[in-house]
Amino acid sequence: MTDRSLWSRAVAVFHGPRLDPDQVFLHRAYHPGNVLWRRGNLTGVVDWQAASIEPRSADVWHCRATLLRAFTLETADRFVRCWESIAGETFHPWAETLAGRPRRRRGARPGRAGPSPGPG
Repeated sequence: MTDRSLWSRAVAVFHGPRLDPDQVFLHRAYHPGNVLWRRGNLTGVVDWQAASIEPRSADVWHCRATLLRAFTLETADRFVRCWESIAGETFHPWAETLAGRPRRRRGARPGRAGPSPGPG
């Protein structure tokens, strides 16, 4: 992708519709290293300490970003197409803006540090 086409895509996403309003339970660190397989069958997903309630496309983006770093754009895009086909949902490009965004602690208000973790 050229610099010009990358910027054009970024502007189009920015001016397009916002991330889906639905909030679902997410793993938030979903990637191949956290998926367990046995004899070609999915047997589990591990490492749930970052789980949260967010738009469903956020987990898809996390896995897509991991695949981009480890493999190719084709592999990452194939994952998204497979997810869309199985989930019956559409990956929303606004999810890419969530990458690396710190989550707000429960009970915290925007612009504030949040509740004290307590003693210890």
